[in-house]
Amino acid sequence: MTFSKLTTLSLISASLIALSGSASAKEAFTIFDGYVGFDSLKTLNVEKAFVEVGEASASRLEAGDMNNICVMHALANEYPKALDACMAAEALVAKDRAVAKQTLTDISNNLIIVRSRLETPYFVSSAD
Repeated sequence: MTFSKLTTLSLISASLIALSGSASAKEAFTIFDGYVGFDSLKTLNVEKAFVEVGEASASRLEAGDMNNICVMHALANEYPKALDACMAAEALVAKDRAVAKQTLTDISNNLIIVRSRLETPYFVSSAD
């Protein structure tokens, strides 16, 4: 498995900002080019990414696909599903010795962000 191009989403979705009240540059997800949902996620079109994932063959998903699925779920505020996908991506990469160390680092960083979202409590105001 090779990752020809990495893209770091420099735009943090409004949903992440809304949950934490602020965002930092450290909380940018990395998506992989050539894998499911890349073009849609690059433009933050999460709905289109869901369609693309639904059309993908589950038996052929690779670590890059699972990473992008992780980011898709995170951007949709589906953090438990994002966690599962990130952990699957990390496990797949760990099995493949041909994968660059940076790839594992990028997937692990996405996992850290997702875990932090699961651990960050957020409150709905009484006006909502």
